[in-house]
Amino acid sequence: MNTIDKKNSVSQQARGERLRRLRNMANLSREELCNIDTLNVTTYKGWEIGRFGGLSSSGAKEVIKRVAKERVVCSLNWLLNGQGCGPFVIADTSSICNNYDDISTIIQEITVFQNNFKDGIFLEILDDGMLPQYKIGDYVAGIKKNSDEISPLIGEVCIIQTANNEILVRQMLKGTLNDTYTLVCVNAKTTVISPVLFDVEISTAAPIIRHYKRHN
Repeated sequence: MNTIDKKNSVSQQARGERLRRLRNMANLSREELCNIDTLNVTTYKGWEIGRFGGLSSSGAKEVIKRVAKERVVCSLNWLLNGQGCGPFVIADTSSICNNYDDISTIIQEITVFQNNFKDGIFLEILDDGMLPQYKIGDYVAGIKKNSDEISPLIGEVCIIQTANNEILVRQMLKGTLNDTYTLVCVNAKTTVISPVLFDVEISTAAPIIRHYKRHN
């Protein structure tokens, strides 16, 4: 085996190892992962053990779409080349906080998040209304809820889109009028001009499930 063949073999095996890691994060068997028309379990098994030329770009895209249904987010560049941010699991009820030195890393991960979840939303924190947890310059992300899914979120801090298309991060409380909400800054010393907004109509609300803090 010449040098090029050895390099390709190692690359195929490395992709297979990342593929197994991704499947395990999604808590799926090979058969369960391949329960869609675009993935064949025999071909998939070959990808995991580095046979048949290894995982292809088109195959990787199908796998990424499949694990996204299990709330696992993965970038194509990581799966194929081992580069960029690794895969992560979106939790339903808890916010995951990551610290970053480089804004480009934050944007990369958020882009992957949005590409995998069509209702994903992210926002940079621009005011001090939600200190001490959310600081100016932090980024937050979530998956939008609407209609009947909003009222169970009362009491939570959410990324909120109002009926007037204003987007902000606030604690969401019940309004005094039907189908309205009171939006509150939790920082008692906030410089926000209107720290409490009463009887606001909301289009969507996204509980914060990713929180990105910048070191610098």
